[in-house]
Amino acid sequence: MIERTLSYSENPGRSGSLLLEQPISSVRSISSESLLANGNEVLISHQGERYHLKLTRNNKLILTK
Repeated sequence: MIERTLSYSENPGRSGSLLLEQPISSVRSISSESLLANGNEVLISHQGERYHLKLTRNNKLILTK
């Protein structure tokens, strides 16, 4: 996966931008649709504890213990 970072020129008389590409180490991206599998709640086990990830009516995510 490549992260793209946009940084603007520090020279005030010069316009434009610089595009830098940096590899991201071991960061995974999982869509909420994939996690929820067409539902609105999923249980997540972490170190013997259970967490609830819920999709609200306003399309927000809430994680509770």
